[in-house]
Amino acid sequence: MAVAPPLSTLVSRTLTSNPYLPPRTHGGVAHARTRALIPTPAAACAFRSSSRVRATASGAKPPPPPPLLPPYPLADVFPYITAEWETVAKGWACAAVAVYCLSRAVPAAGRLPRALASGGGGGGGGAAVEVAAKGGVTLAAVASARAAAAYAQQAFLWEAALRAAGRLRERAFERLLERDLAFFEGRGGVATGDIAHRITDEADDVADAVFSVLNDAGKAYNEYKQGQPALERIFDLMRFKPEVTDKPRAIHLQSVNGDIKFHDVTFRYVDGMPPVADGYILLDNHDIQDIQLQCLRTHIAFVSQDTMLFSGTIAENIAYRDPVGDINMNRVEYAAKIANAEEFIKMLPEGYHSNVGQRGSSLSGGQKQRLSIARAIYQNSSILIMDEATSALDIRSELLLKEALSNLITKHSVTVIIIAHRQEMVLMADRIISLERGELREMSKSAFLSQDDRFSSPKIRSPN
Repeated sequence: MAVAPPLSTLVSRTLTSNPYLPPRTHGGVAHARTRALIPTPAAACAFRSSSRVRATASGAKPPPPPPLLPPYPLADVFPYITAEWETVAKGWACAAVAVYCLSRAVPAAGRLPRALASGGGGGGGGAAVEVAAKGGVTLAAVASARAAAAYAQQAFLWEAALRAAGRLRERAFERLLERDLAFFEGRGGVATGDIAHRITDEADDVADAVFSVLNDAGKAYNEYKQGQPALERIFDLMRFKPEVTDKPRAIHLQSVNGDIKFHDVTFRYVDGMPPVADGYILLDNHDIQDIQLQCLRTHIAFVSQDTMLFSGTIAENIAYRDPVGDINMNRVEYAAKIANAEEFIKMLPEGYHSNVGQRGSSLSGGQKQRLSIARAIYQNSSILIMDEATSALDIRSELLLKEALSNLITKHSVTVIIIAHRQEMVLMADRIISLERGELREMSKSAFLSQDDRFSSPKIRSPN
């Protein structure tokens, strides 16, 4: 008759009895670790079959089954259990403390990027300054808000701001949690179980893991304090409310013919586009103060002496009013061709996808001005204002720019307002208005040429 193995052999066995598991070492000394076992279905089946053998009438006794476990009593394993219980108990206690501390710290760290992005908490952080400086677009937009508003670039800058905020979150997560957390979500925090698993399963020591997180948090806080003054100033500029706003019943113009009239207009020079103090300006027989600002800026393209180009590709700067994913390359190439910019663009290594650098540092003055003309053509505005756009150009660049303007006026119904000192640019206009001693008066081209050569270009000025 088969005899069941002792219960103690079914409950436990030592680790050294398994040849496939290496012994655990502490300080170079190998010792065994206990492991509790549960009877397998095969063992249960063996017990049931042995009972059926006793009930057979044949009387034949099959050979006894081999023992399931080595015949080690529980008393032999007890020393190993007592040697391990203190480590297990204290390890879980440390893990519980660490989990509790991190469960408090992680949600607070998750709110940090949102606080920096909104300007809350008394300022910003050094990581935000670094991200904005690397991106180039955000700080350039703050420094050139005039150009950004003139081209209605809210969509473009919004997308750039989202990318900068995303890089800020990645930077904060890397600095704070790169050692112990593989996943971090700012809004919901991290599951406590995931933290406990990573600490107990991967960290060599619980105290070392907690100290590492606190050490990284201290470094991030130092960066935060270093960049706080600069971020406070930037957030102040972002919270600034413009004085010129839409009237309650401002109108929206679907199309503009470009018929402009000035009536007793006076203004004072200020930073940005000067508002009208007295009088009024009519655009297609509508007072511009009665037109929505967004609509007005859409129909007006502006080219200044200092052309503002943002850090990005040629195509992104030409299609400045559209988000990056919505750029129409056919319109970009057409605008560059009309503006005489296609010649130098094709000579660049990556063509329309070449990066222009910070503020277009990789391009010459004439190339930047032609990109400005291409931007105006892409915008498809009815009015183009050129404010001393050729004052810093050489002769060849000015001739190319004049040719681009001629193409624009010929192929598109565009009203061009040229503010210039150079005679060649002024003579392109149909009507010439001179500002002298605070008075504006219209003159003919012959009268303009007879102004003692005061408006002649250096290359054609009379020697007398």
